[in-house]
Amino acid sequence: MKPLSALLLGAALAAAGAMAAETPKSGGLLKFAVSAEPPNYDCHAQTSFAFIHPVRPHYNTLLEFDTAKYPAIKGDLAESWNVSKDGLTYTFKLRKGVKFHDGSAFTMGAPAMKMA
Repeated sequence: MKPLSALLLGAALAAAGAMAAETPKSGGLLKFAVSAEPPNYDCHAQTSFAFIHPVRPHYNTLLEFDTAKYPAIKGDLAESWNVSKDGLTYTFKLRKGVKFHDGSAFTMGAPAMKMA
């Protein structure tokens, strides 16, 4: 019984030491992996968590989360926006000078077409 007690005591002390060594600190780099593959890259048809990570660097949205003030929202392609009193109508002022990958201008027709 004594060897088992000594073994358990040693494991408990090792665990306590490891926990004390892992004091959280601000900053650094968080690395993570999403092992799932999205079925396709159609950003309007996907709702999978696996989808957003590989495609996010390639797409802009009207609004995005403000990472410094999460869960606040800030404009991405929208400079500003208003919501009607009944909450049913959103009006966006779009950034000027934005171009698609093919060089065509980003106009109010693009988001309206995607929302329809």
